[in-house]
Amino acid sequence: MIEPKVLKLKDEVVQLRRTFHMYPEIEFDLQRTSQIVADYLESLGLEVKRNVAKTGVVGLLRGGRPGKTIMLRADMDALPLQELNEVPYRSRIDGAMHAWQRKFSRANETSSVETSSSCFNLPKNGSPQVEHYP
Repeated sequence: MIEPKVLKLKDEVVQLRRTFHMYPEIEFDLQRTSQIVADYLESLGLEVKRNVAKTGVVGLLRGGRPGKTIMLRADMDALPLQELNEVPYRSRIDGAMHAWQRKFSRANETSSVETSSSCFNLPKNGSPQVEHYP
């Protein structure tokens, strides 16, 4: 069963996915995309490192106790392809598009941080208090 707090994220994740899809950036030219991702992670209270290997973003959620580390990774770059789909969120950038897997990955990883933040009882822009669930 999907938790209600996860279901609440549906509209936000769809909006993120469509935003990434409409404004794709290729290879290391990811200023807009990395800005959105970094700002979103900071809004969740994570420690954020920007411009990692040029346009990469690292978000760090620190727990209150020692323990295992979990890493989530998502590609942010688009492909140099012309979008042919006729949808409202079609790529606005000629000659660039996100394949389904890439845009889903980025939106999914971004929303995973939100879900993880709530599981770790992370207040917005504060220090997390880890809760242990059975």
